[in-house]
Amino acid sequence: ALDGVRAISCIWVCSFHALFLAQMSAPKLLQGVQNQWWPISVPSDGDAGVDFFLLLSGYLIGIGVLGEVARSGSFGWVSFFVRRMFRILPVFWLAIAVAVAAQGSEACEGVWRKKLLLIENFTVSPDEGVLCVPMSWSVALEMQLYLLTPPLILFADRIGKACEWPPTRVVMALCAFLCVACCGARLAALPDVVAPNGSFWWYTETQYRCAPYFAGVAVAALLSEQGASSGLPDSVAASVSPTAAVLHGVLTALAWAVLAFVMYFGSSGPLVGVESPMQLYPFGFQAAQLQFVLGRPLVGAAASYLLWKILAGHSPQLQAVLAAPLWRPFARLSYSAYLMQVLGFALSFWLLAPFGSAGSPVAQVASAFSQTSKVLLLYAWVVLYILFAFAVAVPSYACIEHPGTALGRKLALTAVRRSAEGHGELAKPLV
Repeated sequence: ALDGVRAISCIWVCSFHALFLAQMSAPKLLQGVQNQWWPISVPSDGDAGVDFFLLLSGYLIGIGVLGEVARSGSFGWVSFFVRRMFRILPVFWLAIAVAVAAQGSEACEGVWRKKLLLIENFTVSPDEGVLCVPMSWSVALEMQLYLLTPPLILFADRIGKACEWPPTRVVMALCAFLCVACCGARLAALPDVVAPNGSFWWYTETQYRCAPYFAGVAVAALLSEQGASSGLPDSVAASVSPTAAVLHGVLTALAWAVLAFVMYFGSSGPLVGVESPMQLYPFGFQAAQLQFVLGRPLVGAAASYLLWKILAGHSPQLQAVLAAPLWRPFARLSYSAYLMQVLGFALSFWLLAPFGSAGSPVAQVASAFSQTSKVLLLYAWVVLYILFAFAVAVPSYACIEHPGTALGRKLALTAVRRSAEGHGELAKPLV
C-alpha cells in the first residue's frame, strides 16, 4: 500500500509542476482557465503530494529507528547516516549535473553550496536557483527531519524508562507537540505571508512543513505499540466494538473531507499564491488565514489516520487499491522522477515558448481555442510531462539510484559488523 501512496504523490507533484510551467510560459493564454479554476484544481494543488512524501518518510524512518532502539537500546548513527547519504545524494548530485549540462553553470551559480549542504530550504528565493533543480529544497527538508528523528526517539526512550511510561506513547506525545509547534510557527509567520499582492513564495522552511512528517512518526509509534507493521497480512484486521466502529467511521469521513478540501483549495490555501486563487476562494480572507495556519498540519493528521487504518488492517479496500501492482514501478522510480524533472523544466521552457509569444502562429491558433479545448490541451501536456519524467527516471534509477542504495546498505552492514566485533557481538543491522 505504501507503493501506491508514493506513486500517487509523485504523479501529483509532477502534475503540479507541469501546470506551473505552463502558466509561467503562457500566462495570458491560460488566464481564463486559471480564473475558472475548478477544471485544473486537483493537479494544480499537487504541492500537497510533498506532504504525503513527508508522511511516508516519517513513518518509514520512525518504524526503523523505533525497531532498532527497542532491540538494542541504542542507535547506530554511522550505518544510518551512510544509508541515508547513499540513498539520497547520488541522484541529487546527478540532477545538479544535468542542470549544469542543460542550462550552463550559471544555472546553479550562487546556490550550489546551499544545495550541497542541504540547507537550501531555509534560503529559497524566486530570484535564485529557479533553473538549478528547484524542487530539491524538499530533499534538504527531508534530510533535516531524518537527522532529527533518532534523537527524538532516543530522548523519548529515556523519558519513558525513567518515568515507567511506554516509550512509544512518549514518542506520540512529542510528535503531537511538534505538530502543534508547527501550527504556532505558521501562525507567527502569518503577518509576513499576507503580501500586498496576495502571493507568497516562502513555504519551504522546516518549521512550516514538518507536521506531516511527525504525524508519520506518530503512526510508526502507534503501530509499534500495537505490534503491527507494514507487512501485516491483508486478511488480518483487528476486531472493533460497535462504538469504536462508529468513531472510526466519523474520523474516516472527516479525514476524507479534509483531503477533498485540500485537493480543491490546496494545503496552504490562496495566501501563498501557488495554489487556489484568492478571488475564487469562497470563505473569506480570515478563513484563508486559518487555512494557512492549520492546513498542512490537518493534512498530516488526516492522511496519517488513513495510513494507520491501512497498515493496521482496518481498511482492506483502500489497501487493495494502493497495493495494486500498477503502482510498484512508479513507486520505485518516484525519487529519480522527482529530481530528474530538472530536465523536464529545461525542455518545458523551450517547448512552451511558442505558446507564450504573442506573435507566434502557435499562440494565435491556441488563443482561438475554447476554454474546454484549452483545459484538454493542458491535461495532454500534464500527461506528456509525467510520462517524460518517469521515462528519464529509468536510467537514473538503474544506473545511479539503485546501485547507490545497494552500496549504502553494504557499507552500513560493514560498519555494523565492525562495531559489533568491537563489542564482542554481532547485532542485526537495520536495513
